[in-house]
Amino acid sequence: MVDGGGNWKWEVFAHLLPMQVVMGIAGYIPPRQDALEDTMIWDKSVNGRFTVKTAYMVREEDETIERDPIWRIIWKWKGMERIRMFIWTVAHNAIMTNEMRWRRRISDNKCCSDCVNEVENLTHALRDCPKARKIWEVFLKVEERELFFSQNWYTWLVSNLSSRDRSGNHGDWNMVFDIAMWYIWKERCSRTLGGNQGNWEANCVADWLANFGLSRDLLDRGSDIITEPPSGIYTLLYYDLIGSTILRLI
Repeated sequence: MVDGGGNWKWEVFAHLLPMQVVMGIAGYIPPRQDALEDTMIWDKSVNGRFTVKTAYMVREEDETIERDPIWRIIWKWKGMERIRMFIWTVAHNAIMTNEMRWRRRISDNKCCSDCVNEVENLTHALRDCPKARKIWEVFLKVEERELFFSQNWYTWLVSNLSSRDRSGNHGDWNMVFDIAMWYIWKERCSRTLGGNQGNWEANCVADWLANFGLSRDLLDRGSDIITEPPSGIYTLLYYDLIGSTILRLI
């Protein structure tokens, strides 16, 4: 079937086959004794080798792909890298809430340790739990709260991450939102795993959030004014006096 030059002997078999089959055979290189074994190649690169770079380029050139805006928003966020990584984990709905631990068979309880009967999913842990809600209400006007606390987790995350200003608040809201959310999770983990002993970094964030909240006109924004000191304040002041770093719930 192949001559000495390595070409098909068409005169031997071409007249015996339909033209469509002959054209198909013409697309194949005739077998050779010294030919290498057939291997798979990546046709998007010059040398036939697959690389992540070329695969990424192919994906970028595909205009039919619907790109989720949240990843670009997180990438452009100007803040601490560890908080950015935390937000990235939140966007993947992958933080280790009790519901997540229950789904992975790490725990037999998926409920919030504070609310008892409420499932501790991402939205509950970071927004809807009363302890988290108290922190958010420091930064929200009364008329803003209904929308803020009613959105599904994805819409809530994207709308707040992409908002630089919320009804005239001072500072960039997306910065405040991310830091507050990180602090809420940090404080929750500390309370769950190790009592109320925190660390210097979380205390600095708490102080920053407190200063931001106090810098605003509390009466104009309609926030609740605390007329009596919260329970446990004297213990908190005592530990601050002796140098213990305690996570402060603002």
